[in-house]
Amino acid sequence: VSGVSRVVSGVSGAVSGVSGAVSEVSGVLSEVSGAVSGVSGVVSGVSDFIARHFLYSFQKFTFAAGLATSLFRKNILKMEKKFSQTMLVSEKDTALTMGSGDLPVLATPALVAFMENTAKKLISLPATQSSVGVSVSLRHLKPSPVGAELRCEACLEREEGRRYTFRIAVFDNAGELIGEAQHERVAVDVERFMRNAVSAS
Repeated sequence: VSGVSRVVSGVSGAVSGVSGAVSEVSGVLSEVSGAVSGVSGVVSGVSDFIARHFLYSFQKFTFAAGLATSLFRKNILKMEKKFSQTMLVSEKDTALTMGSGDLPVLATPALVAFMENTAKKLISLPATQSSVGVSVSLRHLKPSPVGAELRCEACLEREEGRRYTFRIAVFDNAGELIGEAQHERVAVDVERFMRNAVSAS
């Protein structure tokens, strides 16, 4: 019996040792798991920081690119959408000849025609289309006698679909302002426009 007790006691000690070893292994695994969890947390934090930083940088780049494009387009508009030309006032341009007045000076209708002609040359359209004036807000500030040379400057301020808005000014040889206007034109299909004009008459 004493021998059996010693054997049982030895087995119990062995089992206890194995349990201790298992417990130590479990502790090590727990520490490893904790370390892995910590590394995962760090990686997750770094990834989140990189993602936020990239998104912020991309947003700044997109904003800057959009602003640059907008400024470029505005500068192109300023460079390409201006036109000027000159005219000599003749007898046929006077208020006396045109019937809009009694004096031999530049008629306001002739001034308007000069402005419209300058503005329409800023519009490029296919052969099947043309532009027509739809409104003019004009100030005729100074008379111009026969023989006077005038310079008209037109600037395309806005283009919205088929509608074009211009700012126009006319000067004499001395650089004095003769007249100024805001003018609107609309692009039309020539065939359809003329068909409607004939049917309306």
